[in-house]
Amino acid sequence: RIKELDNIIRCLYEDRVCGRITAERYDTMAVGYEQEQAELKQELSSITERIDEMEMREQCIREFMDKAKEYLEMPKLTPELLRVFVRKILVYEKEVKYSRTAGNPIVIYFTFQPNPN
Repeated sequence: RIKELDNIIRCLYEDRVCGRITAERYDTMAVGYEQEQAELKQELSSITERIDEMEMREQCIREFMDKAKEYLEMPKLTPELLRVFVRKILVYEKEVKYSRTAGNPIVIYFTFQPNPN
């Protein structure tokens, strides 16, 4: 549709130059077509961004599945297995200092997840 609008605007301009339509009619029609074209381009850009994000997620999932298949029969957690699946582990201070019951918050970043911001 974006290309169609380019052709329509070009033909509309030619009609204006040849005197087939008035300047007011040209201005009215051109503004409408150009606005529609701008909206379509914005929508196309948004859709392209979403597709790129989905492709990145799909790639991460494929990589995880490939790695998981290799280690499916591992009976216990080994350092090698940990390095394959875990990018980093963050251990924070306790929320309540000197508490014996409060645990430390822990965040685990897996290798198959997209990079955190």
